[in-house]
Amino acid sequence: LELRRAQNVAIMLSKFRCSLKRIKEGIMALDTSLLSLDDLASLSQYVPTEEEAVRLKKFQGTGHPAGLGIAERFFLQVLSVPRYESRLQVLSCLMSFEDRVAELSSSLRTLHLCLKELRGSKGLHEVLENILAVGNYMNAGTSLGNAAGFRMEGLEQAASTRSSVDAAASLLTLIVHSLASHSPAALSFPEELTHLEAGARLSLESLRESAAALTHDLAQVEQEVGLAAAGDPMKEALADFTPRAKASLALLLSHLHQVEGLWETVRRFY
Repeated sequence: LELRRAQNVAIMLSKFRCSLKRIKEGIMALDTSLLSLDDLASLSQYVPTEEEAVRLKKFQGTGHPAGLGIAERFFLQVLSVPRYESRLQVLSCLMSFEDRVAELSSSLRTLHLCLKELRGSKGLHEVLENILAVGNYMNAGTSLGNAAGFRMEGLEQAASTRSSVDAAASLLTLIVHSLASHSPAALSFPEELTHLEAGARLSLESLRESAAALTHDLAQVEQEVGLAAAGDPMKEALADFTPRAKASLALLLSHLHQVEGLWETVRRFY
């Protein structure tokens, strides 16, 4: 191997507390107790190239492995692992899938609750209706009057528009005072939106991407199982995982579909 690459591989291997053969056996058997996800990420950074594989196999036929450095000896070990790089990805999926599903499911639940609260908050509806009514009153007789709604930027404008009588009071302040006198319950709408802050930190597009990544990774696992030879430990290691993973993913995608529908309902409502 090129000197710098061999040094980097050796540094990577120095953190493992087992033999090179044991690492290979763990990857071959998809042993989830031997390697961590960080270990797999490190191993995935240093996969033998085709050129390196050819050179090492030539040496293997003529030289003695004892004369090689640790990086070359490790590469010789993993060259005997069928579809080594793909196998690392399968093992990573096997180890991380349940946690990824749980995290995404939690985010979907939070966003679902947030959207339901937004749709059902009577107080928020009344506050926004009052802001719209005041805006239409102020813009009466202009092209902006008699509007059916306003953009979110309108809230910033209401907060920055100052009274000609009291410069310290904004239009939004006056609306709040008006609501406090004739409909104080409406001002308690934040109590109806307990999941808003957490939901606002989530992106539906990011959740879609995470679900798509899970779908892709599980499809890759199924593909690798299909390509594995008879007797390959992969088939046994994934015999229970694959059907469970497919079932949990189906539930997750169903929940995502529900959230997408509610998102569109709330978007249209407001």
